[in-house]
Amino acid sequence: MFSDLIENFVGPALRIAGLDTEIWAYDHNLDVPSYPQEVIDHDSQYVDTVAWHCYASNNTWSVMTDFHNKNPNVDQYMTECWLSPFTSWYQSIYFSMGPLQNWGRGVIAWVLGTNTDLGPHLPGGCNSCRGVVEIAPDGSSYTLTSKFPYDLDSACDQD
Repeated sequence: MFSDLIENFVGPALRIAGLDTEIWAYDHNLDVPSYPQEVIDHDSQYVDTVAWHCYASNNTWSVMTDFHNKNPNVDQYMTECWLSPFTSWYQSIYFSMGPLQNWGRGVIAWVLGTNTDLGPHLPGGCNSCRGVVEIAPDGSSYTLTSKFPYDLDSACDQD
């Protein structure tokens, strides 16, 4: 179990070294909250933050509220989220506001800028995630894509 690694090795080593490095639990989808709960249950002396992703098909933002209700002193962040294919700026509002309205302390989009080949990304990574900024192959210029909210007011009015 990952918590054994934290409890017996990483946590004590950081403490002995006098480092205040934070250990965050999980960094994966909202569909299995039992895993970070187990880490918090065993290692709360070293872990006080949970990182979530939103890629599973059955994600529900209320998982973060449920987790907060069980662990009110644990911070939560949405550290990776993207809806693909990204069709409007409204989607980024959805994946930003959902976590923030359910006890998330911050949200990070998977990609804000891509090159003309929708990269870079690792093998198996999102090969259809397009950023709101497209960067020229030589890095000399950028273009705001159709995903960029030229008129934020009208983007917010979408259903």
